[in-house]
Amino acid sequence: MPTPFHAAITKVNVVNNPNLMAAFSRLNLAAKDYARTELTVPVTPTEQAGDTMLFEQPQDAAKKMYLPSYKLATEKTSSGQERYRVALEERAPGWVLRVQLLSCPAPEIELAARDATAVPHRVTVTLRYLLMGSGGVHKELAFGEPVPTPEGYAAELPLSSLAERDELYAALTEPQANAVLLVRRSFQHAYPYLSQAPTPPVLQPQPRPQPQPRPRPLPTPLPMPQPQGGHPLQPLPRRPIPILRDKAVTVQPKSLSIGALKGLSGVSSTVKLNRDVVAAAINRDVLAHVDLSVLTPAAQTRYRVLDRLLELQLPAYFPANLHGYIYGGIAPAAERPGLIRHQLQHGGDFHSYYQETSRRYLFYYLPDAFKLARLPEAPYLPFMSVRFASEDGSLQSSRATLDYAAAPYVDIARLEAAAQQLQAHVGAEGGLPDGVSGPVFQPLLADAERLSFRVALPNAPGPFQLREGALVNLKEGIVDTLTLTVPELQSVFEAMMGAGAAVHLLTGEVEVRLDDEHRQVAEKVPFTVRLDDLVGELFDCRYEPDPASHGIRATVRNMIESPVRIGALEARLYRDGTAVPSELRGLALPVESLASGGELAITIVPAEAATAPGAEQGSGAVDGGASGKLEALVEPRAVTVLPDRETIWAAIQDPFISLYEQTITVKTLSAIFQLAAGKPEEERLSEIVVELRHGETGSVTVTLSPEQLEVRAALPFPIGDILLRREDSGAFEYRVTSIRLSGETQKDWKAKTGSLVYILQGDVV
Repeated sequence: MPTPFHAAITKVNVVNNPNLMAAFSRLNLAAKDYARTELTVPVTPTEQAGDTMLFEQPQDAAKKMYLPSYKLATEKTSSGQERYRVALEERAPGWVLRVQLLSCPAPEIELAARDATAVPHRVTVTLRYLLMGSGGVHKELAFGEPVPTPEGYAAELPLSSLAERDELYAALTEPQANAVLLVRRSFQHAYPYLSQAPTPPVLQPQPRPQPQPRPRPLPTPLPMPQPQGGHPLQPLPRRPIPILRDKAVTVQPKSLSIGALKGLSGVSSTVKLNRDVVAAAINRDVLAHVDLSVLTPAAQTRYRVLDRLLELQLPAYFPANLHGYIYGGIAPAAERPGLIRHQLQHGGDFHSYYQETSRRYLFYYLPDAFKLARLPEAPYLPFMSVRFASEDGSLQSSRATLDYAAAPYVDIARLEAAAQQLQAHVGAEGGLPDGVSGPVFQPLLADAERLSFRVALPNAPGPFQLREGALVNLKEGIVDTLTLTVPELQSVFEAMMGAGAAVHLLTGEVEVRLDDEHRQVAEKVPFTVRLDDLVGELFDCRYEPDPASHGIRATVRNMIESPVRIGALEARLYRDGTAVPSELRGLALPVESLASGGELAITIVPAEAATAPGAEQGSGAVDGGASGKLEALVEPRAVTVLPDRETIWAAIQDPFISLYEQTITVKTLSAIFQLAAGKPEEERLSEIVVELRHGETGSVTVTLSPEQLEVRAALPFPIGDILLRREDSGAFEYRVTSIRLSGETQKDWKAKTGSLVYILQGDVV
């Protein structure tokens, strides 16, 4: 099957990068929950997982598991000398580096893991080293799929040329190369997310409460895009709300804020909690003193499953005078490798290409830019999340934590043009490897010490601020976390939308400092976070035979959160892997706006000269009998993303803690409780119950009485109201219920703004 035209460039790579994998797990806000009986993966007590802890078997917590660690295996010669099971040896048509890995528990749990079984995992092995004579360029060579052995794994790294062998020999024998074996272990584990009841029980009416500070409410989940069949992306369903139970006093808020949870120590309460918010609080150690195991008998613990990628670094420095057995008589090369820098112009900018002196067909390049990435799985939402924390629930003290990942963007046309210009530098000295006829490009890698990442941030001195805590990889991307006030986040969000006065925010650069023979060369790669220009997939395509036309029907679906404009569409038809002439039917271009979740249906029909009479359809392709099977490939072009502020915010926020609390004062006059002349005593007003609400984010109820004429309530509002400058920001509703001996009377909801609600005579009659 032909591959997508730009498949190598369009997805952020989380598979080989532990930092990106961890960020992806954190940002997966729509992860599914499971009961323990549904689990098939090991269980850990917290979200963290590593090889220095014991896991539990999913169906039996008493049975333990561990994630194996690895080290280089050794063996003893007949003379009793111990040596590593590593060998660089000739094997037609080239050479191969073989390593044996020994599986073992980490030293910290060696005794505890004696009766434990190994966690199922996948192992990959990569050799990383500094390319000698390159001025700071690193290389990573991936071993083939490791083969299980009784002791662990055997892995082989094939080398196709003498130049590769000599380069590898230098890397393993010279300490300056800093060679390491990267042993990466990918696995899944589950952790207890929170205990919940399958259906929330109904709280019974309680006696009139005594005046006391009311707990602050928690948020209700806001919608987040998710694909639902062939329909536009729909909001997530509401989740059940858990109930914590004990045997003493009952508190009856609609919900409870993280700030209020800090005051629960030593208090026996029945409290309605949102499990996602409590989980967030647990992660911040807010609830270390709250026992979440005291649940209703019908409750069960829910679990989330995470993908993990952990990396071991095993030193791979084997000096020839100590480990000559590894090399089997191979001697160092007479000529030391190096790099030649070429600068070529494309589109008005100059770009550098670094050519190896030993393999003159190989060129290293830097990306055109780093841009905000999209998630690698559908729906392809921005690789970003926003979480909020506040000590007292107020907007003023709220702080936003903005996590994001950026990916390298490369213009394919730029590399294609460079290949033509660099062809003359390849030559044919010593011949080229089989299958190589011109320049071969690889992304350049460099040590973290040679990289500087700077970003424009709000209220910061100077144009760009150095992000020392960011994780930068020239090949796989950037992971960073910002802490911002709400006004700062508002400025940043507007800049990401391409609006506002501070449009320069979240722009910057990655500086790469390499050394040549005479000076240090500083290359700068632009960085930008703009929500109409992300790196990643936008569409999913589905193909099926079209019997009427003897062609293939393709359905293109918009799998991002915002609508898109499609200016052109490229489609190709292949018969047994060979392109054949074809035409498109059923599509008028441009498509001005394809909504999130919207679909386009087109038909790719082979030209008459390539269509065999009597062609029959197969499953997923067209089987043309003697003329072969048809396959299609469709890719929208000239695509413009039309960012939707509301759906983007819903996609990146943590909906369970994206609230602030506004204090509303509810008061009345003492005269309202006085009985009018001639009225019977049962008509005397004894209590006024006032409900306050703002949309679906939460509500509070307060009670006024002759003894308490003024009450303050903390009403939750979405921070998104402020951030997105919604017109109804700060607006809420209230409803009054009057309590008398003769009965109760309830009024309709009234709209209100501000921080004061006066209950007057007209509200209670």
